[in-house]
Amino acid sequence: MSLKEYHFPRLTKFLLLNYPKGLTNTNSRGIMQKTIIRSKSMDLVGVVFERLTVLEKDPLRDSNGSSKWICKCTCGTIKSISQRSLRGGATRSCGCLNKEICTTHGLSKHRLYVIYKNVVERCKNPRADSYKYYGGRGITICDYWLEDFMNFYNDMLPIYKEGLELDRINSDQGYYKENCRWVTHQQNLHNTRSRMGSSVYKGVSKNKNSSRYTASINKDGEVYKLGSFTCEKEAALAYNKKALELNGEYAYLNKII
Repeated sequence: MSLKEYHFPRLTKFLLLNYPKGLTNTNSRGIMQKTIIRSKSMDLVGVVFERLTVLEKDPLRDSNGSSKWICKCTCGTIKSISQRSLRGGATRSCGCLNKEICTTHGLSKHRLYVIYKNVVERCKNPRADSYKYYGGRGITICDYWLEDFMNFYNDMLPIYKEGLELDRINSDQGYYKENCRWVTHQQNLHNTRSRMGSSVYKGVSKNKNSSRYTASINKDGEVYKLGSFTCEKEAALAYNKKALELNGEYAYLNKII
């Protein structure tokens, strides 16, 4: 058996058994040392992962820095998929398998599937009405979820309760497991950024008759007026303080620029 047929842990054991002095004690910079270096660079070309056959390596990496591979699905679709998803078994097709699963098990009508499709739409489709507030300003859905609905389903179903809405903890970042949670509609409203009025900050407005700024916040139908400020940033900070007091971890906090 040639060295190339060994996976790296087995290759290491082979070398230690047959070259007890170790590679670093030689001056030859020879074959064995180079073989180890090459073995660290995984070649998946030709490998089959259920419905996917790897064609070539993608020069681009995913959002987590993982290598990606150009794959051909049995349905004929060509798609770039992260190495982590392929080897971990998270992605087994171009998405056609997921569609079959949804059809077979009725998940196409499941509320999580509807939420997932809406997230993809607002992040990826420039024609969507809400795209300018999401994809248009750099909000993305992570590659892992985008590759397969079941990845999103398996990540978020265990903490889901009927009637809750998907919310991003940091509304300036995208959709991925660590930044998403399920909240009530009211909690979701608290963590919604401003759609920009007379100020770039939520809860802040400029007085039409002067150069001063006022800050206010609404909670359960009650408006809290926080005062008038000469500086827009001071008004934004006053809003942040009151938002934390009223809404805690679900508060949207202005990012002071």
